[in-house]
Order: sequence, then C-alpha cells, then structure tokens
Amino acid sequence: MENEYQQICQEVRKLGGQGWNFLILKELRRLNENIETMLSKEKVDRKTDAQRQVEEKFGKSIAELLQEREGKSIREIASELGVSKSTVGNWKAMF
Repeated sequence: MENEYQQICQEVRKLGGQGWNFLILKELRRLNENIETMLSKEKVDRKTDAQRQVEEKFGKSIAELLQEREGKSIREIASELGVSKSTVGNWKAMF
C-alpha cells in the first residue's frame, strides 16, 4: 500500500495541479472496464439451457438465427429450431 501511495504522489507531482484529476479519470476508466467485463460475463452466464442447446445444434448465436429467419412466423421459427412458440417470442423480445 505504501508503494502504491508513493507512486501516486510521484505521478501527481509530475502532472502538477491537474494530477489528481488525471488519476481519478484513469481509475474511473479502469473501474468501468471491470464493470463492462463483469456485465458481459453475466450475459453469457444467463443463457437458458434451450439457448445453449439451439446455439450448439446450429453453430450460431440466437440473434443470428433469428435474423436469418426474419419475415417467418413465430410458429415456423419454433418448428425449425425445435423450441416452443413462447420461447421464440421471448428471444425476439430479447434480441
């Protein structure tokens, strides 16, 4: 902790009056990157079993599969993907 504090003080001295502002912005960027990483992992982890199975079966993401089937009815899409109509409806709302 002492070394970190010393490094911060040295950086502030080098940068002059704007040093603290710079360090705060730098830390905020680092925290933002960590948050974005956590959120992207959370999205991946929240996939349902049906999503995983369909993506594995077709080798594409749900978003890609739905986009390819644009203009088809929910019933047709559900039949092609092997899931219920309500599942397709939920996916369309999400993606």
